[in-house]
Amino acid sequence: MPDKIITVDDRYTIRPTEATDFDAVLGLHHAWEASINGRALTTAEELQQEWDDPDFELEKSTRVAFDQAGRLVGYCQVGHEKEMPVRPGIGVMLDPDNIDFALGLALFQWGEAELQRVFPLVPDHAKVTLTSATDSRRTDFLPLYELAGLKPSGQIWQKMLITMEAKPEEADLDPAVTIVTGDVFNDNRAVYNAHQDSFRDHRNFVARDREQGFKRWTYWLVEDERTYDPSLWFLAIIDGQIAGLALCETLNTNYPDEGYVAILGVLPAYRGRGIAKYLLVHAFREYWERGMRKVGLMVDGSSITGADKLYLKAGMQVDKAYATYEKVLRDGEELSVQ
Repeated sequence: MPDKIITVDDRYTIRPTEATDFDAVLGLHHAWEASINGRALTTAEELQQEWDDPDFELEKSTRVAFDQAGRLVGYCQVGHEKEMPVRPGIGVMLDPDNIDFALGLALFQWGEAELQRVFPLVPDHAKVTLTSATDSRRTDFLPLYELAGLKPSGQIWQKMLITMEAKPEEADLDPAVTIVTGDVFNDNRAVYNAHQDSFRDHRNFVARDREQGFKRWTYWLVEDERTYDPSLWFLAIIDGQIAGLALCETLNTNYPDEGYVAILGVLPAYRGRGIAKYLLVHAFREYWERGMRKVGLMVDGSSITGADKLYLKAGMQVDKAYATYEKVLRDGEELSVQ
């Protein structure tokens, strides 16, 4: 391990993360989140789920930083999908009471160098862009991104929320559409394909190998017993085909009093028929019946398909915003939708 240890100004030591660092890393998450939200958000189960991801290698994809007293004061995690990883991601977290840009820059530099491992996994002519996102409210942290060479992308991810005072009225639905739930439909592969097809014109979408993609999708959406409930998957069917889908979860693990719409999409050929609005309101109504009065989701606030406007019209409001940053690691042909 000595050749993997980085020192910063003789004040910090950066090394590969070990399984025994779990509690300290979770504690850093909690301190960082509490500094912004007033409370911790990440659960132990959620962090463990990230580390247990079959595509994730703890030692290769994370670094922990300690001060001279042995306190964990920094954490960096990088990641990418196996199939066409032209937009790998990086996240850096520091002690919220000591935003030291020298340490943060060292973590970004390690992550940038580590992510060059994706170059052999994509075509030689492909552009590779490093991406990152952070809560916009921690303004003292934002200059670190530009110091590390990342620039604002113009894309703002938003957590949107509705708090219902009454059960919403059912939206209008094209009579050609039938709504079925996932447990009745019982074909997750077809649902996955519909999900991919409904997002193929969304910003940053990358066409990938669907066999590998389905395995990853299943790990995150189906194998999580805390959130998976196929009776909360609503599929709009036209002539036997999935035209749109709302894949909802029993709860948002970060906000246990909220329902969560994980995916809402309509295939391009079926847009303009009110399917998305119906599915969204249908989900609200189902959560109401289950005793939940709040429902959240994440959306690209600069969506090129106008999804964010639909949510506003349905009564949702922006609850939180996350700024996104990018840096070109290798120039070339853009393979993602922009």
